[in-house]
Amino acid sequence: MKEIILITKKIIKTAKVGSRYEPFDVNFLWDLGNEVKKLADGSNFSEILAEIQAECNKEEIRFDDRLYKYGKIASEFWTKEEFQKVLTRVDTWGKLREVIPSASLVLQGESKINRQEIDSAVESCKGGTYTDVREIFDKLRKKGDQIFDELGFDVYDIDDRLHQINESLRNKINKRDSIFESVFRKTFDEQTLKNIRLYLSSLQKEEVFTKFEKEIKYFAGKPLPRGSENNDVQEILDIINELRKLIKSSKGRDMLHEQFISSDLGFLSTYMKALSSDDNLNKFKENEKVLNMFLSGLKE
Repeated sequence: MKEIILITKKIIKTAKVGSRYEPFDVNFLWDLGNEVKKLADGSNFSEILAEIQAECNKEEIRFDDRLYKYGKIASEFWTKEEFQKVLTRVDTWGKLREVIPSASLVLQGESKINRQEIDSAVESCKGGTYTDVREIFDKLRKKGDQIFDELGFDVYDIDDRLHQINESLRNKINKRDSIFESVFRKTFDEQTLKNIRLYLSSLQKEEVFTKFEKEIKYFAGKPLPRGSENNDVQEILDIINELRKLIKSSKGRDMLHEQFISSDLGFLSTYMKALSSDDNLNKFKENEKVLNMFLSGLKE
């Protein structure tokens, strides 16, 4: 764990350019993934992420679970020398987030794409912009990712969006954004919030989906609240609507489990509950350590 934290500090910068942090130093991503792989061997990966997050919190390091997920995939798919060559073609965190999902599909062994096609696609990214890289790998993934092709459901894009939404909600909770809280509570009444949280829980554990299938399918047939002028609330509505595509796809739900997104779903559920009332916000702030419980699934 000590080595993971040391490498994380090399990747995540504390300096800011304007209001944004400096970009991640992806030269150390393979090393990070290799250490995570050693730690995760034979263990529950969600629990490993919880341990890493706890250490990051102690060291006051920003925690981004995608670094550990994607780093692990990179170290399993490429040798260190091969990955360094990849970085000469795909040299930023944003671009790598478009490439690594295809490598993950090959590692899972059920994809129509192969290693040679990925190598060729990476080579064609030389000098390309982020948009160029995304277009190249979207085409490749549509060939190899049945859920992406048939449902238009991009589990990796969902992962990114969930991370951004959760980061935004966490900031609003810490700053006590009263205007946002008011809009949020008007949008998500008690029953709607209960339905959403049940569904998020079912996406983390298939047995929850099986147990409450009738209620979940009823939720699927009900329209969500109307669009909001508040961008952050609208982002939540959009992601829930996107996730509802999986109600009819057990294979799609399995993909979420395989990509370790349960932690992000748990965070979203927790933050939404916290924002639902002043009482829940106060309880949340009194014991933020309870968040680690949600990294391996909802407990309530």
